[in-house]
Amino acid sequence: MAAADPLASRLPAIETMVARSAWNEALEAIHDAVEHVITDPFFMGQIYSSPRLDALCQIIGAHSFDALPKVDVARNERPTYIYIASKLQRSGGHTRLLRDFILARPDASHVILLTEIAGHSDHAWLAETFAPLAHYRCEVAPRGTLESTLRWLQTQLVALAPTHTYLFSHHQDPAAAAAIVPAMHLAASFCHHGDHHLCLGVHLTHLTHLDFHPMDFHHCRDMLHVSNNCYVPFTVPERTPRDASPFMANGVLTTCTAAGSNKLEQPYPAQYTEVIPALLATTGGTHIHIGKLSRRALTRIARGLAAHAIAPEKFIYIPWVESVWDTLLAQRVDYYLCSFPIGGGLTMIEAMGAGIPLAAHRHLITRALGGQDLTYEGAFSWRTAEELIAYCAALTPSKLAAQSALARAYFLQYHRRADLPKLLESPLASAPALTADYLPDRVGWERWFAAHSGGRYLVWLFAYRCFRRMRRRIGASMR
Repeated sequence: MAAADPLASRLPAIETMVARSAWNEALEAIHDAVEHVITDPFFMGQIYSSPRLDALCQIIGAHSFDALPKVDVARNERPTYIYIASKLQRSGGHTRLLRDFILARPDASHVILLTEIAGHSDHAWLAETFAPLAHYRCEVAPRGTLESTLRWLQTQLVALAPTHTYLFSHHQDPAAAAAIVPAMHLAASFCHHGDHHLCLGVHLTHLTHLDFHPMDFHHCRDMLHVSNNCYVPFTVPERTPRDASPFMANGVLTTCTAAGSNKLEQPYPAQYTEVIPALLATTGGTHIHIGKLSRRALTRIARGLAAHAIAPEKFIYIPWVESVWDTLLAQRVDYYLCSFPIGGGLTMIEAMGAGIPLAAHRHLITRALGGQDLTYEGAFSWRTAEELIAYCAALTPSKLAAQSALARAYFLQYHRRADLPKLLESPLASAPALTADYLPDRVGWERWFAAHSGGRYLVWLFAYRCFRRMRRRIGASMR
C-alpha cells in the first residue's frame, strides 16, 4: 500500500481557479485540499508541506494586497508585535507557546488577529488569560468569506505597522498563509507548530521559519529543504523541582501522560487505550491522564481495566490543569510516558523540568512524530507496547532517581524560560544533533494500516470530514 499523493488531482483545478482570478474559490479549494489530507490518519507523518499550495496562497495574497485601499498607518508608542492565529483554546501547546512569546516582551504592545477558520476560539478563557496583560488586545475577523478574511488581515497588518509578525495559524488556513507577501516589507516569522501533518506556510521563504524541537528542525532542513529555518527551543517557566523524597514511595510505579485525543486517538499499532490497562496489569501501579479524551477512549480504557481486574481508581482522569509540572509533583508521579503516536514537546519539557524521568516513543514512520530526540541522554525509548511494559516493570527507585537528575540537567541546559527573550531576538541557527538509533518502518506501518482500514474506517472518515465541514459552516455563520 504505497502512499499516493492526495494533492496531485487537486492542484491543477486550484491553479486554474487562480489563473482566472477566482480568488475566494481558490482559497476554499486550498482549504479543502489540506483538510482532505489532515483528516486522513494515513497521511500523518507522510505529507508535511506543499510548495505549490504555498505559492498559490502567495499569488492570491499579492493580488489582494495590490487591490488594498490606502489605510492610515499607526504611529506606535512602543514596539508592536502581531500574532496571526486560526484558533486559540484552553488546551493545546501552541496557545501556550503564543502566550509565552507575549510574556517574553512585557513592555511591548501585542495584538492577536484571529481568523477562526479552524473553529471558534475559547474567548472567555482568552479574556481571563490574556486581558490582564498590559498592552494586549485580540481582534477577530468579521464574518465573511476567506477572501474577505484575507483582506481584513492585510488591512490590519498595514495599519498596525508591526515591529514583527508571527504566523501561528493552523494547517488549513489559506488566508493566514496568503496574508504576508514580500511587497509589504514586514519582518515576520512562520511558527511551525503544526508539524505532524501537511501545513500551509512551511515554504514561505520571505518569512523566518521557526522550529521548536530538534527533530522538526532537522526534518525541515534536510527533508523538506527549508533553508531559512531557525531553532527556538520550547521553554517553560522555572518552578520548584521534585524534592529528594524516594521514588515509588508506596512500592509501585505511578505513571502519567498529558495529551489530548488529537495526539493519542489515532490509528496506530500501539493504542493508548490498550497499552495503559496492560501496563497497570503488570506494574500494579496507578496511571494519571491529563488532557481531554473522547468518551469512546474512556470507555475502552474502563473495559481494559475491567478485563485485567484492575480497580477503576488506578486510572485517574484529569481533563485539564493549569500546570502539568505542578500536577506531576502533586500526584507524586514517578515516570512520565510521552504521548503516542504523536509526541507533545511542551509537556515533555515540563516533566524534565520537574525532575520526572520519562519514556519517549519511537514512531514507525518518522522520528519527527516521536519524542526520543527531545530527551536527555540515557532516556528510554520504545516502539512496541511489550518493550515499554517490560522496561517499566524493571524500574527501581534508584534507576528513577538517576534519570531524574539527568532530566533536570537537560531542562536547565536547553529549556529555561529566562532564555526566551534572547532567543526571540536571535533564534539559533541550528538545533542539537539527533539520536543515532532511529530506524523507520514504513512498510510495517502501511501493512498494519491496510489491515485495519476496512469499511468501518471509511465510514468513520466520511462522517468525520462531514462533521468538520458542518462545524466550519456553522462557525462562519455565527461569527
